[in-house]
Amino acid sequence: MRKRAQLAFWLERAGIFGLVSRLREHAPSPWLTVLTYHSIRPNPGPFDEGVVDGSAASLDRQLEMARHFGTPITLSELRDALQGKRLLPRRPLLITFDDGYRDNFDVALPILLRHRIRATFFVSTGFVKDRRLFWWDKLAYLISHSKKTRIELDYPRPMELDLRDRAEANCMVQRVVKDTPGLDLDRFVAALAKATQVELSHEDERRYADELVLTWAQVRALHEAGMDVQSHTRNHRVLHTLGRSELAEELEGSRKELEEALETPVFAVSYPVGRTIADSNVVRDAIASAGYELGFSNASGVNNLWQTVDPLDLRRVSLDRDVDDVLFRGMLALPPLGLR
Repeated sequence: MRKRAQLAFWLERAGIFGLVSRLREHAPSPWLTVLTYHSIRPNPGPFDEGVVDGSAASLDRQLEMARHFGTPITLSELRDALQGKRLLPRRPLLITFDDGYRDNFDVALPILLRHRIRATFFVSTGFVKDRRLFWWDKLAYLISHSKKTRIELDYPRPMELDLRDRAEANCMVQRVVKDTPGLDLDRFVAALAKATQVELSHEDERRYADELVLTWAQVRALHEAGMDVQSHTRNHRVLHTLGRSELAEELEGSRKELEEALETPVFAVSYPVGRTIADSNVVRDAIASAGYELGFSNASGVNNLWQTVDPLDLRRVSLDRDVDDVLFRGMLALPPLGLR
């Protein structure tokens, strides 16, 4: 990140960003940039800080820059272009939000409307329906509230966690969920709660969920405001860790729940944790069988439209709080700067 920021600083001082942006405005270029946000709030509190990608002020500045250095498009325009039904504008840019945080409605929506940008919101429907915390926020809550300095877990494998470094402990438990095939997530969360000796009642979890997670009424309001609302699976499980029946439940279940709530077709999905599906025919087949036409990975870079583009493995650039305004302008004007 630091090297990219330094490079962006010197490129902007040299006038490269303005030059390249003007050239892209008048001449064809190969790049389609898809930006990913998650939560927009000033303070993560006792929950996962890794999903907080900025504040209202930073989002406002970034969307203003998006208008200046790019041409925001909609998901339907992208689908039509990939199917050969239309041409994309020069400097195409798609804005997306993952997970389904309430601040997407409370904070991001008014800013998007002010800048006249239609974004796509990928929602994990199980948390909306059941009024529970996202599993990564629940893990972070248990670790942040524990009074213990060291704990041991025996599921899914023996492991020790040093809670004096809570950030590292949080990363370790998240990796278990992200990387363990066939994991019983409820069992793992219960084991962590027991080890940390932290109680979180159903009532308290629902109260926290009401503060953090979109409601169905807010999901519908996003759609009615002109935003695209699409699938981020049902329970945000990493697709590569699931069997065929679980894949069908995650993918088909989420699409059907959204279509029932919105009364409109759902044709796109973003993959939890954002891993490419290029290495898994099982996952690809499940996505296609569930009725999706577009699929998005994350933190995977920009799309080169002059090469073959896989509509089920579209690349995105992930934002975070460390992206300053100079680097952001650079990522828009010269998209390869978005590569990590």
